[in-house]
Amino acid sequence: MRVGVSILYPDLLMNALTSNLSNQQPSDGRRARSQRGRLAALEAMIDLLNDGHTPPSANQVAQRAGISVATLFRYFETLEDLRKYATQQCLERFAHLFEMPQVGMGTTEEKISALVASRLDQYQAIGPIARLIRWRAFDAPEVRSTLAQQRQKQRQQLATHFAKEMNSLSLREQEDLLASLVALTSFEAWDQRTEDQQHSSKRIASSWEKTLAQLLAAR
Repeated sequence: MRVGVSILYPDLLMNALTSNLSNQQPSDGRRARSQRGRLAALEAMIDLLNDGHTPPSANQVAQRAGISVATLFRYFETLEDLRKYATQQCLERFAHLFEMPQVGMGTTEEKISALVASRLDQYQAIGPIARLIRWRAFDAPEVRSTLAQQRQKQRQQLATHFAKEMNSLSLREQEDLLASLVALTSFEAWDQRTEDQQHSSKRIASSWEKTLAQLLAAR
């Protein structure tokens, strides 16, 4: 089930507005309409991403938002500005999903289950924006750098989470194992199975847990 930005990202309503509506005079209708238009454009961007349009064009965003292209560019100087804003707000909204609770705690089986649940929750929430980020990374060095940093953070997270299991391995073996764990549980792997192979979350979780257990046991 797809959910619009006003429901899925409730705090966007406050963040998207340039000022607080509660502090405006009732007669300030033009500013209020402008702010509602900005939010409509933002919601249109997210909805189009959910529909598989990566990236949405200005015409698509304007049509979905019920505004003209000229009006869209009064709200946002460029389409890239809208993409950046949507990306920033969504990542801020789901920042907590990038932190795995109780890292390194429990048995190997419990740690595997915690990792898989954490990754699936994260990817399901940020899927549309994650696809947009990867598209933008081709032409935007700063986005590419941010993506690389996030991948490195995930690698370090896994190194900490499974430190006990890798303690007896050589440095080379640790690096190889981490590379396999990162690739298996990456957004790209999840996206391929979800979009291309149409696998359910339950199926992905089960296969990831089995493969992770095999990789860790083999060491």
